[in-house]
Order: sequence, then C-alpha cells, then structure tokens
Amino acid sequence: GVRRSRHTPLSAPARFRDGGGGGGYANRRGVEPGQRRAPAHVRAASNVAPARREASPLPQRRVRASLSMEFATRVRSGSGFEKLASYSRAARMGKIVAVSGTAALDEDGSALHPGDAYLQTRTALQTALDAAAQLGVTRDHVVRTRIYLAPDCDWRAATRAHGELFKDVDPANTTLFVAGFIPAGALVEVEIDGVCD
Repeated sequence: GVRRSRHTPLSAPARFRDGGGGGGYANRRGVEPGQRRAPAHVRAASNVAPARREASPLPQRRVRASLSMEFATRVRSGSGFEKLASYSRAARMGKIVAVSGTAALDEDGSALHPGDAYLQTRTALQTALDAAAQLGVTRDHVVRTRIYLAPDCDWRAATRAHGELFKDVDPANTTLFVAGFIPAGALVEVEIDGVCD
C-alpha cells in the first residue's frame, strides 16, 4: 500500500467537510451544503452584539430648560430678620407652596396674646394661610402642617386651634415641643405646605 508521510494531511471525514449532510459540523455552524464558511475574523465580528443605543441627551436638556423657567414666586413680610437671614415668608415653585415658620407677632416683632397658646396658634396659622393665599393656596389646598411648641406651652390648646381651623381638610400634621423660640414670649410657631390646583 501507499505509505503516508506524517506531514501529509489526511482528508477530513465527511461529517467535518462542508456539505457533509444533515447533522454535519458545518451545518451546526449555520453553513448550508456547498457554501464556504466566512473567515474567522468575519464570523467573530458578526457574533458581537450591537452596541446599545443611548438616548439622545437633547430631550433631557429641554426638560431642564423648561423647569428652570418655572421660577419661584416669593412673599415677604418686610421684616428685618427676613433680610438678615435671606428667606421669604412663603415661596412657590410650580404648584408647591411652602410657608416658613410663622409666629403670632406684631409689626415690631413682639409676641401677641402673651401666655395664650390657643390664640397664638390661631393667629400664626391665619398669618401663614394669608401668605399662602397670595401664592394661590387656600385652606383646602393645605397638605401638611407643623406646630412647634415652647416647653411650657399648652399643647391641647394649640391642637384645638388647629383642629378648628382645618376641620374637614385634615392635612398631614406634626406637633412637637422644642427648646424655645427667638422672639420673646412666643409659645407657638407653625409651618404649612400646600399644592395649587
């Protein structure tokens, strides 16, 4: 017989040749009988998943620009402390209105209704509501209130005033004692948050 050199390539079995029939190696690689396989580098490139297309940043820039146009509207009482501390009695951004801590004070900054937690609470809440109304929030639009009480304040009287003023509105509420307030004689300070229609 003919002796083959170890360097002489043997013909591949039929199942490893292109067109070797069903179940052949080439067919399992997706090559039809009689069709030559693409070079390795072409096959590798075709197997790479297409890069995920990122959303254009343009819409985000437009959203940020539109939000910046909804500038805040503010209400100031004209007190010297507002100028010193750089804050407003109330501020609105979009449909949200927030009223700063409000106590029952006269124009000179002295506490009204000394020693009366009920009247101080009613006065402070009404002052806060008046400021919110200038920005489009009425009593029915209030969604949250906070009542801060001095250590010796009658909390029952303060909560009674709140209950009478917000009857049937029932906003979220937090009532708590604090160490004290800056204005002398102040027993109560309130905050309200509301949402416009």
